[in-house]
Amino acid sequence: MTTYYGTEAGGLIYATERGRLPEWSEVEDPEAALLVASEYIDANYGLLFGGWKTGGRAQDRQWPRVNAYVNDGSLNWPLLPSDVVPDEVERATYELAMRVGNGTVLTVDFNAAGSFKKAAVEGAVSVEFWGSGTAADAQTVFPIVTAILSPLFTGAGAGFSSLSGSRERV
Repeated sequence: MTTYYGTEAGGLIYATERGRLPEWSEVEDPEAALLVASEYIDANYGLLFGGWKTGGRAQDRQWPRVNAYVNDGSLNWPLLPSDVVPDEVERATYELAMRVGNGTVLTVDFNAAGSFKKAAVEGAVSVEFWGSGTAADAQTVFPIVTAILSPLFTGAGAGFSSLSGSRERV
């Protein structure tokens, strides 16, 4: 079973084709970066992927999958092979692995107690505010990763209308 998506060589090719070789060559431990990136993709996008894991619960990663389709813009979505990790997943992994390898933290710990703000004027007034921050507000967003993976979003959380069968913003 796949421990992480992509390969070190694939990351090098991806970065080179995009003129980002310095970013990839600064990644000290590419395998660790690929693993962290793969775990992030599975945790944050797994429910959006159609189908189910080929190896069921025994399979660590979300891919490969059975009955997964790619939204290629046509009305006839092609079925993806059940033994292959899609190129989109590997490209998104390389994007995140470059960030991980260069010190970017993908998920941030959040403490709600840090949302309180207090202002006081000695002897006159004291006001305490509750910030509306949530854990989601504290997380870094990677729009390029979402854009790369979006053709694979056909699962339960993908925002499809049961009435029209088309995508809608949820």
